[in-house]
This record gives sequence, C-alpha cells and structure tokens, in this order.
Amino acid sequence: MCNHPGAVGPFTRVTDAFTAKAYLANQPIVDGKRIAVLGMSHGGWTTLWAVQNSNMDAAPRRHPFRAAVAIYPRCEPQLTRLDAPLLILIGGADDWTFADKCERMEIQGWKSRDRQVTPLP
Repeated sequence: MCNHPGAVGPFTRVTDAFTAKAYLANQPIVDGKRIAVLGMSHGGWTTLWAVQNSNMDAAPRRHPFRAAVAIYPRCEPQLTRLDAPLLILIGGADDWTFADKCERMEIQGWKSRDRQVTPLP
C-alpha cells in the first residue's frame, strides 16, 4: 500500500469509520453520542471526509461523529459543511504534508469567530 497510496482512498475508509462507529455505539460500555474520529496522515485525510457533509442543503448526518482530530492530513482546498468540531494538528515546518494548505482551507458555513488556525513551528 505504501507504493500505491491512493489504492484505498478516503472515501472507502469513511465507510469503514462509520461502520466502526456503529459497532462501538452498540456496545453497552460506550455512549454512542460521544464517539469521535481520529486519523493520522491518510487516516487524517479520511477524518476530514468523515466529518464533512458535502450536500449543503441536506440535513446533518443522522449519526455524525461527536468530534474529529486530523493529524497531518492532506488538506483539501475546500470542504463543505462540517458535522462535527474539527481539530487539525500539523507542523508548520513539515516538508511532506504542507500546513499552508490547511491554513488556506475554506470551509463553507464557518464564521470567522468559529475558525481558529494557529500554525506551530
């Protein structure tokens, strides 16, 4: 898979994330309304898509994640409406996954007071 990073893309893995969430939500020791999603690198890219609702006119997903943490994701130029709070962790000096793409990322429906981007060295 390392030689073919796009072989299993984030859209396929989003289904896996929601399947895992459904499984966890049915466990007696888990509060199904408090399940978050976290991913690193390609998993971070998947995390972005897992909390994105690409149809602005649609209602939020019936069972969205409670929150999301994307570590070194591939940031897209534009996301649409988010169904959960999102934290992106990425280093400003990284020369593999570029923080400036995340800083420039626009998310429709975010008000400036809701968006805080703080690049770290």
